[in-house]
Amino acid sequence: MVIDEDPERRHRWGTVLVRHALSVHGVCPAEAAAAARQWPGVILISDGAPGADGWRLAGELRAANERAPIILLGAPPHGPTGTAPIVQAALPLDVSDDAVLQEVERWVKAVPRAVELLLVDDEPRWRMILQNYLELKGFTVLTAGSGEEALAQLERAAPLACLLDVKMPGLDGIATLKRLRGSHPNLPVIFLTQVDEEQTAEEAKVLGANDYLVKPFISFEQLEALLRVKLSR
Repeated sequence: MVIDEDPERRHRWGTVLVRHALSVHGVCPAEAAAAARQWPGVILISDGAPGADGWRLAGELRAANERAPIILLGAPPHGPTGTAPIVQAALPLDVSDDAVLQEVERWVKAVPRAVELLLVDDEPRWRMILQNYLELKGFTVLTAGSGEEALAQLERAAPLACLLDVKMPGLDGIATLKRLRGSHPNLPVIFLTQVDEEQTAEEAKVLGANDYLVKPFISFEQLEALLRVKLSR
């Protein structure tokens, strides 16, 4: 995540990181703490103004997200007296692209990847197609073949979003959604429906589903774009 008041600098660093196959979300400082809560890594850009505003914002981000590495650009190399070591690196604003990318690679290698998606579908072939596509696009995917299995997986993992089939034997998508909302009230859920289930999917949105896609006509590009939006919030 690139955080800067200057949209041109946000765009520049975003372009650099996207070229290296990284998912990027740019925000202004006022939106940073909320956006950082579920983000796996942070690049914080500061103009180095008096008062070490970059360090103050880094402290707010650390309070919002205890694990995400923070790279602070343009602020003084050391925080105010008594500041805890809350950043991975403090670098000058004119640092080279390569130096920033080395820091990014360091935390990518050091931090185990969290499970990003829970894919729930009782059709093994369709589940495999979706899983293969999403993993090729860089997502980490945990799968379940039933609502019961999905709820068991959620006891052991904390995915950032869920793709949930509506029509399944046993605990169907609607019943699964009702159950998981009790323990995961903020988990983004995208329903996968058949053509004749669109009314059911609309009902599911009332129960807390965030969106739905109709299979087998799902545009994989649309699915990827939708997931990246959900995971960046």
